[in-house]
Amino acid sequence: TPGVLTIEEGNNFINFTPFCNKEYGEFPFVLSASHINGLPVNFESLDSDIVSVSRKGEEWIATIHHIGTATIRAYTDASAGAGIIEKKQSITIEPTELIITPNDVTRHYGKENPSFGLSFHGLKYNDTKNDFGTINISTTATIESQAGLYPIVASGAINDNYIIKYTEGTLTV
Repeated sequence: TPGVLTIEEGNNFINFTPFCNKEYGEFPFVLSASHINGLPVNFESLDSDIVSVSRKGEEWIATIHHIGTATIRAYTDASAGAGIIEKKQSITIEPTELIITPNDVTRHYGKENPSFGLSFHGLKYNDTKNDFGTINISTTATIESQAGLYPIVASGAINDNYIIKYTEGTLTV
């Protein structure tokens, strides 16, 4: 009768809990792995610019820094008597959504347009508006524009960690 043959690496098998892909801006997460004989398992990131790994008490914590694919290595210490045993897994960090909106403003007829500000909805970690390059802000209203509502639009923001979307603001003359 047909059967299943399972081959393990003797006493050196590491069970490394699989990752789900993450999104930029998510909270740090706990790494989990065990050795078949109960030996301690350590972790390291082979791509620490994307995801770093640190030990906090008894837990190993992974912290997201940038989008991309990172490899995390789970391994036993060579001093445990069995040599270094390792298992690697990849995790993909996807960009998160950010919405940029020009602030609504009002001006009087015959006056120059005021300077326009921006609101950012969805910034993560310590990111600021300065992390998006030069952002263009414009309107169709000129000094001669009649009383009414005019769109204010933004464009040109750049940051790989975000899927950038824009909504319009309004200039009221």
